[in-house]
Amino acid sequence: MAFDEGLAERIRDVLRGEPGIVEKRMFGGVAFMAGDRMFVGIIGDGLMVRVGPEEHEAALKRPHVRIMDFTGRPMKGFLVVDPPGIENDEQLEGWIAQTRRFVKTLGAKKVPAVGAGGRKSGKKSKTRTKSRVKATKKKRKKVSEGPRKKPAKKRKKVLTASRKKPAKVKKAKKAKKAKKERGGKH
Repeated sequence: MAFDEGLAERIRDVLRGEPGIVEKRMFGGVAFMAGDRMFVGIIGDGLMVRVGPEEHEAALKRPHVRIMDFTGRPMKGFLVVDPPGIENDEQLEGWIAQTRRFVKTLGAKKVPAVGAGGRKSGKKSKTRTKSRVKATKKKRKKVSEGPRKKPAKKRKKVLTASRKKPAKVKKAKKAKKAKKERGGKH
């Protein structure tokens, strides 16, 4: 699904100069994030806004606003504003300001996993809580310090009829057979 590139440019103009804003492609559209939290985006030609569960019902009563339901399950606090609801820049700026206010109330996200630096588009994030990071470190330590496996015992070669017998064994058998035919004497 393509998204409205003109709307994306309008959002970029509104957010220009704001620190810590990241633009990411997702949902077949584009999302704008602050502190790893999505607050506004574009799905098709509609503006996806994150107003939070408390403001959900009030915002839904505004004209040209509908529930975000592209997964088959509505997400509380996420809405889509259709193009007539964001025709002018004041309307767009109002929605973006409302979404930014809500996301600022959420606080910091989980601590990134050890070794997971800055992410680039297309790579999955590995976030964990501090306790999970500690538990993972302990687990790694236990695994590395665990008992070593004993080396496998060497197996003796067992010759079977289906295998080709070495030349020395063949000669020895021939000699033994010849000795038997001669009567067991030299």
